[in-house]
Parts: sequence; C-alpha cells; structure tokens
Amino acid sequence: MTEQKEKPIAVRLLNTVCAFLLIGSAVYIFLVGIGLIPSLIFLAAIGGLSGPIVVSGGSESIFDSFASVFEAFVEGILGVFETIGEIFGSIFG
Repeated sequence: MTEQKEKPIAVRLLNTVCAFLLIGSAVYIFLVGIGLIPSLIFLAAIGGLSGPIVVSGGSESIFDSFASVFEAFVEGILGVFETIGEIFGSIFG
C-alpha cells in the first residue's frame, strides 16, 4: 500500500463541499425528479471530486481512479461531520 499524505486544506474543503452537494442533489433528484439545475449541480460535484485526482495523476488504472473518487467522497462526508462536531463542541464546550 502507498503511504497516505495529508491533503491541503483547499482540497479537503473542495471534497467536503462536493460531497455535500452530491448528496443534496441526489436526494432532490430522487424526491422531485430530474431537472436541469439539480443535474448540473450533480455533475459539477462529481467533477469537483474527480478533478484533483485526475490532475495529480495519482491513479495508475481505472480501478484506482474509481477508488480515489470514492475515497474523496468518503473524506468529504467525514469533513461534514467533523464540522458539525466542531460547531457543537464550540457551543457546549
């Protein structure tokens, strides 16, 4: 396995925002239906997740690319929960 590096704050923020938009637009499309704006938000979120991976050249095969995009998505979701936890911690701490 390769050694994990700490990602820059801009990439972590991009992953968090894109994961949040991806989940939100997917829920909206599921509940309301496919529209132009939610579809564009969905595609922009996927592009935001996969863009830094493609530019960095960190993937050697198509499987590595999909795994890296999934990893970025999970890190984005974790970033959302970290932010929520920090907000509640600062309020009650």
